[in-house]
Amino acid sequence: MKKEDKIKKCKRILKQVEKELAEFRDKKKWFERERETYIKNLKSEIKKLEKKK
Repeated sequence: MKKEDKIKKCKRILKQVEKELAEFRDKKKWFERERETYIKNLKSEIKKLEKKK
């Protein structure tokens, strides 16, 4: 394999990995927002239930 071919292959792999990392970060942010919303909803539900006592 020529040096130029190796460089092209490495650049292609690097581009793919960077793309996957960006997608992962987007998903992670989405999950964190969902988790925060879920926690907030649970806390408000607890408050409602405690008021009914």
